[in-house]
Amino acid sequence: MEERNREIGVLVAEEDFQLNRSLVNTLQKSGFRVAGCAYDGRMALDMHHLLKPDVLLINVSLPLVSGLDVARILSEKSPLPLVAMTPVPEDRDLMEMIHTSGFGACISNQAGSGEIRRAISFALAGRKRQLEWEDRTILLQEEIDRLKQDLDVMEGALTERNRILSLVTHELKNPLGSLLGLVEVLQRKYDAYDDETRLDLLADIFGSGKDTYQLLESLLLWTRLSNGKMAMRPVEVNISGLTGNLMDTFSPMAGCKQIALRNLTGADQTVVGDLFVLQTILRNLISNAIQFTGKNGEVKVSAHQVRDWTQIVVSDNGTGLEPDVLRDILSNERNHSTTGTAGEPGTGLGLSICQDMARKLGGRISAKSEPGKGSTFTVWIPCPGIWK
Repeated sequence: MEERNREIGVLVAEEDFQLNRSLVNTLQKSGFRVAGCAYDGRMALDMHHLLKPDVLLINVSLPLVSGLDVARILSEKSPLPLVAMTPVPEDRDLMEMIHTSGFGACISNQAGSGEIRRAISFALAGRKRQLEWEDRTILLQEEIDRLKQDLDVMEGALTERNRILSLVTHELKNPLGSLLGLVEVLQRKYDAYDDETRLDLLADIFGSGKDTYQLLESLLLWTRLSNGKMAMRPVEVNISGLTGNLMDTFSPMAGCKQIALRNLTGADQTVVGDLFVLQTILRNLISNAIQFTGKNGEVKVSAHQVRDWTQIVVSDNGTGLEPDVLRDILSNERNHSTTGTAGEPGTGLGLSICQDMARKLGGRISAKSEPGKGSTFTVWIPCPGIWK
């Protein structure tokens, strides 16, 4: 027991010199190592800072700084086992203050060696239990924090899944409804129509089915990008060539409304990005521009270099949009659907989804619109030096 006690350094804080010496002798006879002696509270704090004792045996009524205040200060800064010494252990008020000040044990300053040993052992054991409890509390809090993070991730994934499901349902509703409507007309009036009318309806059905298929492809692309299941494949893309191909695709659609499609991009203008994603974004911007432009209108595509960004601009002189509608269609907060100038249902990908795709390219889509005058949508794509 004495060999084990020698590993424990005790700082004695007692103002009475003779009593201080008596405590030191008692501790040494019991096998404890006396780390130092203090005669007032300020000295006890200084010696604790310098000597780093294992236990502090302190009179609660020290001068300058009381033993109670020393205990409170040490409990806040660097807790260690504290044993209070008092000439009046039966004083209930004093015992309550000792208990709330952080002491692990309390003895009379006239206690014998056996009582001192037991008090020090009790204070050490209490401090050990406290440290173990603090460690368990820290581990438990870390586990709670980890579970909260996992819950946040799962809630985010669930919210994103619901958002994707809502948008996909919203985007497919109109084109599928249009396709089913054409099939129903042909089925109900098949015998009443001549061959030429039937062929026209079949052509419309084919065109609607093709548009719906392209939309579904775009939606699948977006969901794969959103779920991180598809990596971007940046390549150098000729803007003029990409725009020209898309305008060729939309030429029949524009021709029905006598809308002029103008490719104003330069023959040598290029941008670095995922070809399929860029194609999907521009296809839907051009489709929407045609949809909301009236007869004899105009849809233009141009490209510009602005510092570290390439701008691809799709503009029209169509119906334009109110500010609140423009805000909605570029955000993910609300689904917004309107019919075109010829009553055509929306078949293009939602602009909020195009915005998501542009962000995957490291860019964004900005928009300006004025009711009755038209809209301008600008795709911002970073130059190769800042490709993300």
